[in-house]
Amino acid sequence: MSLLPTTLLNASSNEDQTLEIHTEILEPLSHSQVLARWEIPHKNILDSDSILAWECNWELMSGGTADHTVDGSLRALPLAVAGLYNSIRRARLYVNGKIISELEEVGKYLTLKSNFMSHEHKTEVSDFFSYADNNIVNEGGQIKGQVKRVAQTPGDKELGPRNAGDNTYKVECSLKLHQLFSVLKDAQLDTNSIHGKIMIEIDWNVQDQADPPVWWVGTSAVAGGASSDRVIQVNNPRLLCDFLTYNDEVQASIKQTIFGDGNGISMPYREVALVRKTINANGVAGANSEDFAIGMTGRAIQKIYVAKVMNVNGNDANLCMGQCRSDLLGKQEWNVRVNDLMIYDRNVNNRAEEYNYIQQTGEAQFTCPPATWERREGGKAEFNNYNADNDVWADNMDVLNLNFTPADSAGADSNPVNKMMSGSGPLFDFNKVGYGNRSYTPGTAVVQANLKQQRMGRQNYLAVNLAKYMKGAENPINAMRIGSTPVIFTVKYDGANDANTTQRPGSLFFFVEYLKVMNLKNGEVNIADL
Repeated sequence: MSLLPTTLLNASSNEDQTLEIHTEILEPLSHSQVLARWEIPHKNILDSDSILAWECNWELMSGGTADHTVDGSLRALPLAVAGLYNSIRRARLYVNGKIISELEEVGKYLTLKSNFMSHEHKTEVSDFFSYADNNIVNEGGQIKGQVKRVAQTPGDKELGPRNAGDNTYKVECSLKLHQLFSVLKDAQLDTNSIHGKIMIEIDWNVQDQADPPVWWVGTSAVAGGASSDRVIQVNNPRLLCDFLTYNDEVQASIKQTIFGDGNGISMPYREVALVRKTINANGVAGANSEDFAIGMTGRAIQKIYVAKVMNVNGNDANLCMGQCRSDLLGKQEWNVRVNDLMIYDRNVNNRAEEYNYIQQTGEAQFTCPPATWERREGGKAEFNNYNADNDVWADNMDVLNLNFTPADSAGADSNPVNKMMSGSGPLFDFNKVGYGNRSYTPGTAVVQANLKQQRMGRQNYLAVNLAKYMKGAENPINAMRIGSTPVIFTVKYDGANDANTTQRPGSLFFFVEYLKVMNLKNGEVNIADL
């Protein structure tokens, strides 16, 4: 097998090359609120930083006022941590009818991986693409999210009608293709050398009541409201594809490798498999232990990530994060058995130890707000809490304001900078479309109750690193080969004092990163496990 040419690697090298980049905006061949499909043209090398972009909108369907500035019964905001990424259910990349790479439960996986970014990168870069709001503030010694905004202003994150009169409801998010398809993470794709169609399919999640794509706020969000109202719309999805063209000598070298007498190009990569299991199916209230067989026999595994999503209810019902979270369970312990050997000599029952393991697995610092990893609201011993230091998060939070009005309808001294400098100005926005540069006074605030229960202990992801080297290459030497016995994940918990979370049934989402190889020879693509 031939190694991947340096030209196709996502890495810098000391070479003298001529490179041209051109971008093509691709509209989908077909698009509905269920599925969108694109065909990638054969135009040289597809850059892995190419972008998928789409708009999300929402409006009342069962009646009620059409003025979203005054109706506080039900409003739609992006999820606090996942943003709008949970509007994608799954993504698939095909070559000539074969699935090359796919990712299921996109919102959950990308939310998990986002914790390996620095807080500054999340709040100042990533949030602009996902429409999440990872920023936090400290008010009176308690933490809350910083999502309070004047409704219907530029930069506001509220979802509204697509054809609003002043077009202030345009909420558009994007992500890079390598975030969806791991085969593109470390290499480019030479589309000219591939025979057959290259297709991308995206399954949308617009109305799943159990796994909502957005954060529903307002009185109807708690009471239930009409299910027909809890449906968003995905509009104008498109791919912004960057195609790279090298000089003739480099192009000819790639062609010779693929179509010559050798074995072609072989590209190892790390695929992500999802295994979903049900935990506490019978709602056991006391101590319990369960073993989960996640299979993967015969494969070379590098990483295992686990998200624990319980069917929470009562005050724990999680509106702001949806199912893009991982719940800390009462008296939580766990271990992993691989090839009939326990990975750890004793069960992991300490939050600091868990934190160390997830940083080893992600090979980066795991950043999440205080108390979202290691403790739950309530000050109970089974969560390793301290009663005297329990009120880390605020109980309630104003998430947006309704019924904003101009502070000076006559237009006198309407410059918000002047008002801010004089100390007499109310809340303001910048360059409101149709209103000029004027200050605004917010109206009634929409309040999110039980914020403490919805954020504390809700980012307690688990992880196991089976790779032998940090930042190692994707090859079988840097992974653990699973024999005939499946991987067994054991979880112990006790829900005696946690009726709304640990006692409830739930789902475990195992995201397993294992090794595959793509071989490109004479224009034909073949995929195999390493």
